[in-house]
Amino acid sequence: WQIGIQHPRDDSLLVGSLAIKDKVVVTAGDYQRCFMDRNGLRHHHILNPKTGSPADSGLASVTLVADNGMTADALSTILFSAGKEQALEILQAFPSIEAVMVDTDMNVIVTAGLRDQFHPAPGIEVAFAG
Repeated sequence: WQIGIQHPRDDSLLVGSLAIKDKVVVTAGDYQRCFMDRNGLRHHHILNPKTGSPADSGLASVTLVADNGMTADALSTILFSAGKEQALEILQAFPSIEAVMVDTDMNVIVTAGLRDQFHPAPGIEVAFAG
């Protein structure tokens, strides 16, 4: 399967695509269930459990490739809330799960296990982690 990963700020664009076989792909992000307030601030549905406010982790989306959808769904939300640095640390405990993260500056970070499966869209720069 070729799975497109939507650009978090322009739904007519992709950040890239994944060539996947026999895996699940799950994304958590701040752009599908959200609204912009009158000051231009984005309010989304993924809450920081400490504050009850939308998580402000510096990430716009986290896409996981895994064997189990329930694990990937829960973990994608956790990683989104944790932020890039902590997310990469947490992922070390899950060696069979790979990630594509887009931060709020639209930088794309891809874990090393997806090096051959992730194909960036034209003009998208990718940093590989690990």
